[in-house]
Amino acid sequence: MYIEKIVLRNFKSFGKKTEIPFCNGFTVITGPNGSGKSNVIDSILFCLGLSTSSKQLRAERLTDLIHNGKKDAEVSVVFSDNGKRYEITRKVKITDKGYYSYYYLNGKSKNLSDIHKFLSHYGILNYAYNMVMQGDVTRIIEMSPFQRRKIIDDVAGISEFDEKKERALEELETVRENIEKLELVISEIASRLSKLEKDREEALKYKNLLKEKEEFENYLTLHEYFSILNSLKKVKRELAKFDRQKDELTQKIPSLNKKIEFYNGELEKIVQKINELGDEKISELQSKILEYSSNLESLRKSREFYLDEIKRIESEILKIRSGLSKINDELESINDEIKENVLKRMNVAEIVESLSREVESLKLRLQEVDREYQEVKSQLVEKKEKVEELREEKSNLLRERDKIIEVLRRIEIEID
Repeated sequence: MYIEKIVLRNFKSFGKKTEIPFCNGFTVITGPNGSGKSNVIDSILFCLGLSTSSKQLRAERLTDLIHNGKKDAEVSVVFSDNGKRYEITRKVKITDKGYYSYYYLNGKSKNLSDIHKFLSHYGILNYAYNMVMQGDVTRIIEMSPFQRRKIIDDVAGISEFDEKKERALEELETVRENIEKLELVISEIASRLSKLEKDREEALKYKNLLKEKEEFENYLTLHEYFSILNSLKKVKRELAKFDRQKDELTQKIPSLNKKIEFYNGELEKIVQKINELGDEKISELQSKILEYSSNLESLRKSREFYLDEIKRIESEILKIRSGLSKINDELESINDEIKENVLKRMNVAEIVESLSREVESLKLRLQEVDREYQEVKSQLVEKKEKVEELREEKSNLLRERDKIIEVLRRIEIEID
């Protein structure tokens, strides 16, 4: 890339628009003293923002660069790069409150840092020694070897690559630290993941064992449940049987009472007849009395037996009902156990599911850290390659510097 032309308007001694073309190669600007040759160099420094202060441009203030009687000044530097053209423009204008200064790149407003960033792509750095000003050659000859070497390094671009090398080494160290941190993170996540895998396996094993235990407990509960149901059915059948017997016996009691009443009436009649009849029939009546008395006694015994049976059946019914109540309590207890087992199973399933989610999350985090590690590793490789390139460029520049030193030495010899 080279300067194709410079366009000046109201800058220092150039009171009107002036265009200065440059050739691709070596261009010389000649003229008498005070004709504005140095102002051309000042215009380049001004436009590209390479001057550290207005005094470097031989002016007290920036507004002193404006031609006398004018309100603004403008300088444009046009670069050519393999057929591409880039135009950098800087304007300074006096206002009521002072002045303002603007930069433009290809007609678009930019700030100074944007201009420096653009120029740095072509090796023009704002902190480097870019232009040999008036009197610099004499000062270079009068300088000490150390100062001269520093200027030659700046001109040759070695100092720039030294700074780039330092920055690259700092970035390389930062990358190494990041890699160490990532390796620690990966190690920690891997150990935690291993522990969680073991916990997950144990939880799954516990879940399976708990599931088997619940199944066997459910089988046992169902067996007890059906056994109790069968007992309940049997008890209900016996209760129904006793109820029928009780009803039958209860139905027989009135008839027995009637028979007893009937025999008592007959007995009274017999007693009356005995009193009425003579001795002949007393024996006959006594035999009948004995017969009726024995029948009556057997009926009484039957009645007592039936009453005792009724009491026994009622006590059995009470026992059976208390047994039914106990069976119902057991059934309710079994139902509660079934519900509790279902809840426990749900809680264990939630714990296993939570552990599975945490394991998956850690796996994703491990993959992410691994990707970051690979990226940092690739950056490290790139930085190493860049450092090698900088070293090679530095070697080339050192060779160029040695050539320049040799040329300066010859110039000193010729001057002497």
